[in-house]
Amino acid sequence: MKRLKINHILILLITFALIFSLFQFSFIINLKQTNSETKLNPKLLEVKKFQAIKEAKFSNKILVINKTEFLIPLDSNLNPQLIDLLPFNQQIFYFNKFKKIYVIEKNFPYENQSSEGNKFLSIEHENRFIGSDKLLPVTKIRGIHKKNIFSYQPKAKNKFKCLNSNQFIPYEQLNDNFCDCVDGTDEPGTNACQFGFFYCDTQNELLFDYRIPSYKVNDKICDCCDGSDEKEEIKCKNFCSGLIFDKKKEIDLKTKGLSEKKKYLAEGILKDEKLYGPKGVFYRISRFCFEIFLSKYTFKVCPYKEVLQIDSNKHVNIGRDPQLIRKRIGEWSLKMNNGESTNCPQARSSEINFKCGIKDEIISVQEPQKCVYVFVLSTPAVC
Repeated sequence: MKRLKINHILILLITFALIFSLFQFSFIINLKQTNSETKLNPKLLEVKKFQAIKEAKFSNKILVINKTEFLIPLDSNLNPQLIDLLPFNQQIFYFNKFKKIYVIEKNFPYENQSSEGNKFLSIEHENRFIGSDKLLPVTKIRGIHKKNIFSYQPKAKNKFKCLNSNQFIPYEQLNDNFCDCVDGTDEPGTNACQFGFFYCDTQNELLFDYRIPSYKVNDKICDCCDGSDEKEEIKCKNFCSGLIFDKKKEIDLKTKGLSEKKKYLAEGILKDEKLYGPKGVFYRISRFCFEIFLSKYTFKVCPYKEVLQIDSNKHVNIGRDPQLIRKRIGEWSLKMNNGESTNCPQARSSEINFKCGIKDEIISVQEPQKCVYVFVLSTPAVC
């Protein structure tokens, strides 16, 4: 009798397990057969099968869901741009055991949350199916710019395509401390390639192109503010907050300087641009003199006129003939040549480098070699 009872219980358990398995299989098949024209109307589905979006964004072919990064395959029927069009609280993502994603637009709240923690989703309206596809977890590659993250994912036959050529190499040769690509793009995280760059982990709107030369990687000196250029055992201190503060200060300074720059442009109208720069922007500076004290000397800088080194009552001319030089876009310097040559191997000369600032002032002076002087003049003219 007892054995019969046990057999009945076993049959009931097996029957229940078969019914439950068939139900799950049917549910997954139904979802897999759904296409962009299908409308879903499930009733009271367990929330644990869904992942509610708290944060989602799509940029540079990367979909970030709740701080987890995924790649969208190029042949995907999932339209990640919809992330930007729908409010976060009107989307849910369904992940089944095949790691496929179903994005569903919804217009309903969570309901029926019991005290035991069993959460159910009450659906009162039909839901529009947006798309599905298998997502690829992002392969983390050390030292790359975030905008290139898709380019550093494995290609067909597990190959890597060098960024600036049609050369392909085995994917496992990335960051193997040997320069395989002619352009050196296979070693972003090592110092193997001579002219490469290492992009620090901290990359945001203020530190967008935050990088260092590759030769500084793994040299036991912390160059990146987050220490990502060195191995963990070096134990670099994180100084990114200070760097970001300085960047914000620099942006604020530039904004105020741009406002002041209008006065310089107004005074430079019709002035010689070869001498005074674009739209005569440096003409205003030529009307004033600036002083700075260093050691026992006072330096008097009168741009476009003369530069003097003053010691007690002795005045030495260290530059008088002006020559405006454009170093690169947005960077200018004023050479003052043909100063006095007494006790010098050649005539003294001065170089005034302009730096964005909210007012005109000399902020530094150096003598990098005998009788050659370099000044930094802060001015709104270059903001």
